Amino acid sequence: MTPTDPAAPLWHDTGPSLKSDAAFPPAADIAIAGAGLTGVAAALLLARAGHRVVVFDATRSGARTTGGSTAKLSVLQGTVFQKLREAHDDATVAAYAEAQLVAQRWLRTELADAADAAAPANVTRSRAHGRG
Repeated sequence: MTPTDPAAPLWHDTGPSLKSDAAFPPAADIAIAGAGLTGVAAALLLARAGHRVVVFDATRSGARTTGGSTAKLSVLQGTVFQKLREAHDDATVAAYAEAQLVAQRWLRTELADAADAAAPANVTRSRAHGRG
């Protein structure tokens, strides 16, 4: 497969994306703008807490910031660490690194659990500029 944009990450053309529901939900408790890693993780946690959640995104899920990153599959962030070391002490850099590892462990656990279960029924995904 030839990528549509040679500068885009490989998974933009080869990876799966979340399906959008055919219609907007009749009601929701919480609306989340953005179906990247942060928006989808927030929706998952809120749905598990019993809220009816709708996630809106102008493009395909994970196509923007998350899609241009490693999405916590790797916590190697040399440039970020370099800038942190220039402005902060070792304890701050270590705390940032630990937070990245905690986030990665959480995501890996969620992905493993997702292989065994479907998304909660009270999460609806819609495109912001149209239905579906």
